[in-house]
Amino acid sequence: MTRTETFIKALEEWNEALPSKSIDLIELVAFLGMEIGISEILEDPSLELLEKRITDLVVNQHIEEGFLITSLVNRVTKILEDRLFGLGNAIRINEGLLKIGEEKGKDHLVETAKKSLSRIKTFEYILQSEDQIDTWRQIVAKEFTIAKEQQWKREEDDKHFKKIKDLNF
Repeated sequence: MTRTETFIKALEEWNEALPSKSIDLIELVAFLGMEIGISEILEDPSLELLEKRITDLVVNQHIEEGFLITSLVNRVTKILEDRLFGLGNAIRINEGLLKIGEEKGKDHLVETAKKSLSRIKTFEYILQSEDQIDTWRQIVAKEFTIAKEQQWKREEDDKHFKKIKDLNF
């Protein structure tokens, strides 16, 4: 399983592990998608679109998969932590998304932002946020082990060696 596949699997596992969340998978995918340049992510915040963009960045834009996936894993952690430790900023971001959605007539974005704003003003939100961070960290610890990182690195090295071997110089 590639790093990208492992990352997508980790997001799915995180989503399934928590029946009640302060941020849902669609919101998380939308945030990640905006940050890696998916302009249509607000129209279709899906894991499939996220995975397609990651693959495009790795294959066509030649961004190192390990770097990109490590960055995305860390970004998910930061988003979840900010939900708890940066509550004021989360309110500001969602109010900004709400305004943009209303101005551009993006009903899905308006609905998502309103839903998020109504949740983040409760004590239950804080408890859910703590559970989300703990669950994500446990999944990352299980899925992105040193042994798996070494395996991925060996596979990448083998691909590079093959490319060098195939060169006629």
